[in-house]
Amino acid sequence: MVVAGFLSDVLGARGRSLIVFFGLLFTGTALLLLASRDWVSARDMAVWLTALIAFMLIGPFSFLAGAMSMEFGGKQGSATASGLVDGIGYIGGILAGNAFAGISVKWGWAGAFGALALVAFLSTGAAAIILWRERSKGRSLTSLCGKSFDASNRTG
Repeated sequence: MVVAGFLSDVLGARGRSLIVFFGLLFTGTALLLLASRDWVSARDMAVWLTALIAFMLIGPFSFLAGAMSMEFGGKQGSATASGLVDGIGYIGGILAGNAFAGISVKWGWAGAFGALALVAFLSTGAAAIILWRERSKGRSLTSLCGKSFDASNRTG
């Protein structure tokens, strides 16, 4: 999270969207790699891939629940936006437990990691849309949502 926050500050107003996009893209790729073979003979590599997934996913996740919620919600709705993001995440976590277990029982760990890779790539697609809209309009996420907020004049 610290590295992602530092990179966001260095890259400027659109840095978060870039970090989210590439973090999800690399996460999906690493998950697809985990799904592609049996890692029993290369356990160390599987551990490193898992660590990479955590590293590439936790930074973008922290943006979504924090800074991006503030951009989406503006001055009046940032707490609501953050609560909705966290609430949907918790509901997804509850529902995913049985679904992930069912997938891993039916198709093994390769199927489970493949399903997670699919979700990561779908999320990458959503991040790409946000990034494209943000770059094509030359505006912040907040202006895309109809709020009047100048991201270049932010402090803190």
